[in-house]
Amino acid sequence: MNRKELIKQVGNERIRILFNAAEARIEIGDTTLAKSYIKRLKKISAHYKIKLGKEMKSRICKKCNALLIPGKTCSVRIVSAHRYVSYECNACKSQSHIFY
Repeated sequence: MNRKELIKQVGNERIRILFNAAEARIEIGDTTLAKSYIKRLKKISAHYKIKLGKEMKSRICKKCNALLIPGKTCSVRIVSAHRYVSYECNACKSQSHIFY
């Protein structure tokens, strides 16, 4: 394994650890620490040029870096006329749409 592959592997591991830690902080109720974990996760991703997975990327608010967990930090609506699911962040009220 060369140096670049090792760096990406360590970066992916750090990203996964921070994402799980942010989820745990949301369960406790500490949203400010969870947001700082998400900011750090994004910085690591940008620095090492690691793409976040689709499931991880869709669970992060683009405006305020909050972790979107239905019922706790966001509200979910299904818009059947246009065939998408709408997630609205409770902190900043921004919406994201995921088509199905």
